[in-house]
Amino acid sequence: MEFHKKMKNLILYIHGKGGNTGEGEYYKKFFPDAEIYGFDYKSNTPWDAKSEFFEKVSELSKQYSSITLIAVSLGAYFSLVSGIEKFISKAYFISPIVNMERLILDMIGWAGTTEAELKEKKIIPVDFGDDLTWEYLQYVRNNKFQWKVPTEILYGSLDNLQSIETIQQFAKETGASVTVMEGGEHWFHTDEQMKFLDSSWSKIKYLEITINNYSIRIEEERDYLAVESLIRESFWNVYRHGFTEHYVLHHLRNCLDYIPELAFVMEVDGKIIGQNVFVKAQITKDDAGFRMK
Repeated sequence: MEFHKKMKNLILYIHGKGGNTGEGEYYKKFFPDAEIYGFDYKSNTPWDAKSEFFEKVSELSKQYSSITLIAVSLGAYFSLVSGIEKFISKAYFISPIVNMERLILDMIGWAGTTEAELKEKKIIPVDFGDDLTWEYLQYVRNNKFQWKVPTEILYGSLDNLQSIETIQQFAKETGASVTVMEGGEHWFHTDEQMKFLDSSWSKIKYLEITINNYSIRIEEERDYLAVESLIRESFWNVYRHGFTEHYVLHHLRNCLDYIPELAFVMEVDGKIIGQNVFVKAQITKDDAGFRMK
């Protein structure tokens, strides 16, 4: 493995059911300095995906300094359950399946059958997707996942596979941020939907990770408490008895001169260890000389 390869950053694209690896090239414009890798996985079940995904992402992690994940629909669910989170610095989910048990139970209702009947028959064919199987339902119930990766979700209000309540519950449990397109579908593909995606992701700033698990990224609202706690601990009794710096930052965020696009945090292994902000200022000159305000 060459050193310059290890220092590159990777965008790992994982398509949904019926998708393809070439779709990942669309997202190159958001990450111009990174390499795009579309994962052509073969798995059709979460138990197969668990080993296939982990093996592939583990291999990629040895070649790149950081991996950002973009996953769509079923690809997001397979990513969630495969144990790859320790290799991922940031994730972007598009119409993700985040609660497979809920989806299967909904499909049981759509098929006009019951959970008891599925348990008895083991397999029930349906005309709107893959067959319902008792094995699949039992697996997702018995194999819960944890996800601590900073995650952005793009969701369409007309998504027919996961309700907004399901997505919001996942976001609450994981700290993910959710952007909703009114009128958007599960499959983002029309010109209008892709324009919404472009607009939503236009603020993405790709920042290179310099050393292994150290990352620098834009501060998000969910970071505020951790950042203010870090500042409080850093300045306690340094310049005066007690501290006020964290309180100043808390109010700065509501000022017109605050620049959120230039508010950054540094993380290592998911923990915030540094932060900086910028505010607008004016330099004026009068009889007394130059002044900044």
